Amino acid sequence: MLNYLHETDALTVLPQSVLFAFRQDGRFKTLPIKIPQPQRSLGILTLRDAPRQPASDKLTKFIVQRFDDLRAVILRHENAVIWGT
Repeated sequence: MLNYLHETDALTVLPQSVLFAFRQDGRFKTLPIKIPQPQRSLGILTLRDAPRQPASDKLTKFIVQRFDDLRAVILRHENAVIWGT
C-alpha cells in the first residue's frame, strides 16, 4: 500500500505510528490535521489471588519502560517535525 501511495497522488489517513515507522524513508509528508479518536490504553491483567512471580514482575516492568521510552521518542519526533513543508 505504501508503494502505491508513493507512486500516485493518492491522499490517505494513516495512523501516526505508521508514519513514524517510515519517518526515515522521506517519501511521505504529514499534515497537521487532528482527527478525533477514542483514547486507548494497554492493560496488564494479573490474577488477584495468585502468588507473585519474579519473571512476570520483570516482564511487566520491561513493558512499561519500553512504552515510556516509545512515548518519549514519539513526542520528541512530533516536536521536531516542521509542519507544512
